[in-house]
Amino acid sequence: MIKEFYHIRENFSIGIDKYNELLSYAKKLEDKNSSRPHLDNLIKSVGKLNEKLNDLDSKNKALASELITTKDKYTSLLEKQVSLLENKNEVFTLSQNLAKKGTRLSKSEKDEIVRLYRSGLSLAEICRRVERSDSGVRNAIRGEL
Repeated sequence: MIKEFYHIRENFSIGIDKYNELLSYAKKLEDKNSSRPHLDNLIKSVGKLNEKLNDLDSKNKALASELITTKDKYTSLLEKQVSLLENKNEVFTLSQNLAKKGTRLSKSEKDEIVRLYRSGLSLAEICRRVERSDSGVRNAIRGEL
């Protein structure tokens, strides 16, 4: 029994030594961790970076939705402009068809045509302004000059 007691006592002292050794190692680790303020600063800066990224993400989503609404408005304006141009083209075609056909040019119309020709306007522009066909305008110019 005495042998067993010494054996237990010996194991117990070995256990206490190991415990003390582990305790000192844990204290060293704590000291190392507390002596690394740059790690704490790094962790804080990563947290701030995450906050900023979240803010930027929310702003990005807001800008994306604003961009989509602006694009929709722009396309609707373009569609309206195209429809207005198509209507204008139809009106121009109708006015061309309803222009005076087969009636002689009056003296004032001939004078206006010659005046516009001398001012340097093209034949097509003169036709648009006096609302007459190009053959009638050409004949009026040829007849007066």
